[in-house]
Amino acid sequence: RSYTDIDRSCTDSDSRDRSYIGKDWSYTDWDRSYTDWDRSYTDWDRSYTDWDRSYTSKDWSYTDWDRSYTDWDRSYTDWDRSYTDWHWSYTDWDRSYTRKDWSYTDWDRSYTDWDQSYTDWHWSYTDWHWSYTDCDRSYTDWDWSYTGRDRSYTDWDRSYTDWDWSYTDWDRS
Repeated sequence: RSYTDIDRSCTDSDSRDRSYIGKDWSYTDWDRSYTDWDRSYTDWDRSYTDWDRSYTSKDWSYTDWDRSYTDWDRSYTDWDRSYTDWHWSYTDWDRSYTRKDWSYTDWDRSYTDWDQSYTDWHWSYTDWHWSYTDCDRSYTDWDWSYTGRDRSYTDWDRSYTDWDWSYTDWDRS
C-alpha cells in the first residue's frame, strides 16, 4: 500500500488523495476507495469510513480521529495513536512502535531494532504490503525501506541520516 496523507500536507504521484497501493489492494483517501483481490471499499472482511476512518477487518479495525486499531492483539488510537500487534505497537503523539525486534516513538522518534534508534518529526512508512508517504517521509517494506529528505538508514548495517530520512533494512527494500 502506498499512502499519502493530505492532512499532513503530502502528495503522492501528484495525488492529493492519500492513495494506498499494494500487491493486493489500493485505497484513496478523499473517498477512500478500497480495492483488493477480493476486498473492495469493504475489504475481504475489512470496512473503512473516511472522516472517522474506521477500518474493520477479520483481524483489525481502525478509526481516524481517534484512530483505533485492532488486529489479533493489535490496537491503535490516533491522538495518542497506540497500535499493538504481535509484531509491533505504535502511539502517535509519541509514536511508539514496538516489534519483535524494534520500537519507535514520534515526537522524539526514538527507534530501536535490536540495537538501532533514530529520531524524526515527520516520516513515511512502506511495508511488505504497503508504503506510506507523509510529506517528506516514505517507508517501504519488502521487508521495507524508509525514505525522507536527507535521512537514510540501512538495517543489518543500518545507516542513518537525520532530519528527514531514508531507511533501508537488510531484507527490507
